[in-house]
Amino acid sequence: MFVDTELLRAGGREARRAGAHTEQAAQHLSREPLPARMFGDFGAGEAFRLTVGAAHAYHLRTLLGNRVILSGVGDHAEQAATAFRVTEDDNAGQLRAVRCDSGT
Repeated sequence: MFVDTELLRAGGREARRAGAHTEQAAQHLSREPLPARMFGDFGAGEAFRLTVGAAHAYHLRTLLGNRVILSGVGDHAEQAATAFRVTEDDNAGQLRAVRCDSGT
């Protein structure tokens, strides 16, 4: 089995970068409050503000959750690339040892 560890590492970097972008988006979204009477000083306006506020909070939680997932994928890709490289180096060393011991 062939594993391109550099490509795996590059994918991990991209996943972590995407995670950083989602964190920036969450920070940007969280900066803007929804003030009272934003949509008017009447019941329907306040009900709409509360609905928008709930959607705002949901999207903020989703962005932060995606950041955790993407960063985790990036970290795991890096760990997998390292594990593949270590295994490959170890296997190559064992093959060299067998060749040297076989007298050929």
